[in-house]
Amino acid sequence: MALDKLVDSSQLDADLTSVANAIRTKGGTSAQLAFPAGFVNAVENLQSGYTDTQWLTKTVDGPVYYTGTSIPTLNGFQKVTEFSAPNWVNGFGTNYLFMNCYLIKKISLPKVTRFAGTDNFKNCRKLSTLVLPSLGKGTSASYAMQAELAGFSGCSILQAIDVYTVYSIKSKAFQNCPVFGTLIIRNRSGHSGHPIASLAAIDAFSGTPFASGGAGGTLYVPSADISAYQAATNWSTILGYENNQILPIEGSIYETQWADGTPIA
Repeated sequence: MALDKLVDSSQLDADLTSVANAIRTKGGTSAQLAFPAGFVNAVENLQSGYTDTQWLTKTVDGPVYYTGTSIPTLNGFQKVTEFSAPNWVNGFGTNYLFMNCYLIKKISLPKVTRFAGTDNFKNCRKLSTLVLPSLGKGTSASYAMQAELAGFSGCSILQAIDVYTVYSIKSKAFQNCPVFGTLIIRNRSGHSGHPIASLAAIDAFSGTPFASGGAGGTLYVPSADISAYQAATNWSTILGYENNQILPIEGSIYETQWADGTPIA
């Protein structure tokens, strides 16, 4: 039996219009929605969490899905649990971006090629893994020069970082990250002055398993670069500690997973 035979047709039209308006408001559109296919497609395309800059005016408790291309700081957003920015590319010169986001567990920045700044990840106490699959990719050497790792102090459960490449690792970058034991650098920096990642100082790994007397950490790099890392300033010291090792990506579990093809539990 037709639906309009079971209920008052005028009320049904009003109800469907109310539902359509709610969907349009949530999706940020004024498009007409044909029932039922248009309703179904529109709902399927809704993103969870807050979109664009809406979250800036709220006390966010949960995930943030940001569709913009430039990002203001999240410093102090203590209840954000996830952050995804699929369109963001340039993170060079950002400061305190995720600082004191105590509950953030997942950060997804799939297109970011440049990243550098002060204390961007400081005190992200629930972040266990950071994958930046495009970091360092670019059309010129200057892009690669703007790919840095720094500011992870206080990331108390951070275990692994996986990047396409990195130009430099700054002093005290991972200071007091007590379980940080896996660093994956998949490609060369793309700059003739630093064909491998430069390590500014051995204190980048103070308070981590990589430190002198620590439980040990593992650096994964392309097999062709292993000897260069073993001989490089500061890397030779870190890799000389008895519990640390440097291994080729090729043949490892990371060759086909993460960065960011995901699994790996």
